[in-house]
Amino acid sequence: MSDKKIFISYSRKDKDLVFDIVRQIEDKVGVKCWIDVNGIESGQQFVDVIMGAIENCEVVLFMMSDSSLKSEYARKEVNYANLLKKRIVPVILDGDRLRGWFAFDFSLADFIVASNPEHISKLMRDLCSWLGKGVYPTSSDTDVPASASFSTSNKPSANEVNLKVMSNLDCKVIIDCEEKVTAAANRLVKIPLPVGEYYAEFISTENPADAIAREIILEHDRLEKVDLLSLKQAREKSEAEQVESERLARIESMTLVPYISNNKGGFADLETREVIIPCKYDFVDSFREGFARVKLNGKWGVIDKVGREVVPYRYDSASYFHEGMACVKINGKYGYIDISGREVIPCRYDDASYFCEGMAYVRMNGKWGFIDKSGREVVPCMYDEVGIVYEGFAKVRINGKYGYIDISGREVVPCRYDSASNFCEGMARVEMNRKYGYIDISGREVVPCRYDSAYAFCEGMASVGMNGKYGYIDRSGREVVPCRYDLTYVSQEGFALIQMNGKYGYIDISGREVIPCRYDSASYFCEGMAKVRINGKRGYIDISGREVIPCPYDDASDFCEGMAYVRMNGKWGFIDKSGREVIPCRFDLAHSFREGMARVEMNGKYGYIDISGREVVPCRYDDASDFREGFAKVRINGKWGYINRLGREVVPCRYNSAIVAWGGFIVKMNGKEGYIDRFGNEMWSED
Repeated sequence: MSDKKIFISYSRKDKDLVFDIVRQIEDKVGVKCWIDVNGIESGQQFVDVIMGAIENCEVVLFMMSDSSLKSEYARKEVNYANLLKKRIVPVILDGDRLRGWFAFDFSLADFIVASNPEHISKLMRDLCSWLGKGVYPTSSDTDVPASASFSTSNKPSANEVNLKVMSNLDCKVIIDCEEKVTAAANRLVKIPLPVGEYYAEFISTENPADAIAREIILEHDRLEKVDLLSLKQAREKSEAEQVESERLARIESMTLVPYISNNKGGFADLETREVIIPCKYDFVDSFREGFARVKLNGKWGVIDKVGREVVPYRYDSASYFHEGMACVKINGKYGYIDISGREVIPCRYDDASYFCEGMAYVRMNGKWGFIDKSGREVVPCMYDEVGIVYEGFAKVRINGKYGYIDISGREVVPCRYDSASNFCEGMARVEMNRKYGYIDISGREVVPCRYDSAYAFCEGMASVGMNGKYGYIDRSGREVVPCRYDLTYVSQEGFALIQMNGKYGYIDISGREVIPCRYDSASYFCEGMAKVRINGKRGYIDISGREVIPCPYDDASDFCEGMAYVRMNGKWGFIDKSGREVIPCRFDLAHSFREGMARVEMNGKYGYIDISGREVVPCRYDDASDFREGFAKVRINGKWGYINRLGREVVPCRYNSAIVAWGGFIVKMNGKEGYIDRFGNEMWSED
């Protein structure tokens, strides 16, 4: 075999199916594939080897699945291959279409469906052609005739049977690829065949294209009637139903986003821009849980992904569905509808929230209570303040005091506390007489109100303070760490930051001081690394406390997407977790990687780089934001717009303001508000 000319980008959750495809390629094409399980030797740097393998390959096969689309590394591999202009071929492991970020970035890519033998054969032939490995043989399997007989064995014999064609069309009867008889309309004919079961084709003499396949049973001395016209109608109906079923399934798998045309809103497929729901609405919202809010003639309703009206256009406002219910408003009153559009709870409340854990809070006559999904008032409207149900409980306030109710409406903790928080990890912080304690879900005061300060539980511990010193308690109320530190912080990734005598260290969730207080400053652990400072220089430690990256930098950030930005000699660059300077310190300012792109500044202007350090978007903008959902906001000459990850200005820089909202962008220009879809089409309000 030759060198590894094919790079495999995949998720290890799909390894069994991927390895089978790799074996087929290596056996039938004769080219060895590079795959991480056998392409990285001990001691080699993971990122270096992958980048080198992509650089040296000729073809990149992206094994697309739900798992690989969620893989940070797979996306980086594909993007790096695209930068190098490598041939990228998606092989779909679970489905039959491009989707997710790959479809967004490579919407015109030809693809292979792994479950389709013809597609796999085509892939083998293409690889042979691209890599100069000769010609891959085509299948030599003999096609099975469509009209092949499935005659049953041990059929009783008979010389002939009767057949009458009930139709206004003459027809031919074909059995086992052989014409047996021609029957005129409404004529009785004899078929010289043994009785039994057969697969036959009835072909109209007027239109041979109207071939009708049918299973028939021929019995001796029995009149077999075949209504050709009915068969044709049934077939056409069945075919129409099949086409409609396939259309609905295709739409269901699409990512539909708002689409604007002639100042009206509809919805289009994100990948193909095909308009699925016509542009006829005054305003459209993005799909959530299979439904979208739409506005027509000044009223709101809800539609599903095929455009069916689930909720009539008659409400002054309508929220998204949450737990199968949506809050609606009409004539200043609130109620609820279910996903069938039925008004389960009439619009009679002055205010209302979304459902959470089966309950929603509502207001009537200035007081709050709770209802369930049937509309039953689980808790009467009697409280001055309520919170959402969280971990099975909700806080309530009456006469200035706080307590808790459970989902049955029972007041498990009387309203006697000065303040209260939501339950977190089964515990809630409460305050009485300016002292803090904790209660559990039974309402028992596990920790008496005796601390000067207290914080929510996180990873089984809560930070508490007394007499100016801080420590930690566990959920039983035991002081895991006595109040002896100057400061304590919330636990994160199994470790909590502590401060003593101006120095920082770390404890684990058992309270053991795993890293002594010896650093001048320190941060939370993030992606298994924590930033520390000593003698004015910054570096990084891992969870064992080992200084993985010494402290040579003047400044540094937390790790994000496997990279951290650092400053040396007044310039910023990026390092990986091994400490290797992936992108040299040459920028005036840098920010964390988000969605594979990092915002950088040079000579007072902003642009974006990818993980290779390539300047995807030149530094020409006066201001810019991080990427979010594939877009970043940029400003030039005092005007705002949006760019995508390829650097294209989806929304030109000509608006006074712009924000991401409802699957598109809300913009303002000259005091007028409008909406722009993801494809750059505008809709302006008439106000």
